[in-house]
Amino acid sequence: MLINSQNLDLVFKGFKSVYSDAYLQAPMHWDKIAMTVPSSARDETYG
Repeated sequence: MLINSQNLDLVFKGFKSVYSDAYLQAPMHWDKIAMTVPSSARDETYG
């Protein structure tokens, strides 16, 4: 395989695709350590 800009672009596109697929299929645990707080304004101030 020749190393040129066209082949490097293809390699990086393939890497991005594999990474994105793995990221989307990974389990999420944010709901076990955080909570969703609804907002009705652009800014919030918490005491």
